[in-house]
Amino acid sequence: MKRVVTASLASVLLLAACKGTVTVTTPAPPQPSAAASPATADTTQPTTGFKTYTNSQYGFSIQYPAGWTEGEGVSGTVVSFMSEQSAPTDVFKESANVTTEDLSASGASLAEYIVAANDQIKNAFPNAQVISDTDRQIAGIDGHAITYTAETQGVTLELIQAFTVKDDRAYVITAASTEEDFPQFEEDFNAIIDSFQLT
Repeated sequence: MKRVVTASLASVLLLAACKGTVTVTTPAPPQPSAAASPATADTTQPTTGFKTYTNSQYGFSIQYPAGWTEGEGVSGTVVSFMSEQSAPTDVFKESANVTTEDLSASGASLAEYIVAANDQIKNAFPNAQVISDTDRQIAGIDGHAITYTAETQGVTLELIQAFTVKDDRAYVITAASTEEDFPQFEEDFNAIIDSFQLT
């Protein structure tokens, strides 16, 4: 089996989403700079209450809740989206982000990427509990999604990491909240993932 290194976990915990109480860092392999990516924020709202972000460099678009903030190149992501702080006692802003990874050197298949993603989650979060690990269509092509919880600095997070591989490139969409708040945001997280399109 070819060695597959996933950059996806760098995006799993978009730590800009932390409100200063929780700080998590995970090592990630180098990625192409996302800061210089040509992108446009489209204010049209195909999904009610959502904005559309388009990235021409990596060839994708994705929708996110209109009240969330958008940031490019944050913590190794291509783009990230963060909710507003819902209460002064919040320790984590709900977030979603997209990373891409060039797989041309490894030629990794989706199946190999699934194994590598699971291994990376286990290595980064030994306390991670996988809730679901299932195939999922991403942008109309075969993909996969892993939902899991992980504790970091006393806060339990719940995350969905959905990804696909096309033309030697992995596209990874990650959404996260506290485990307690996850049911409130799960519908939005799934709408964000379902809106992802390759352009």
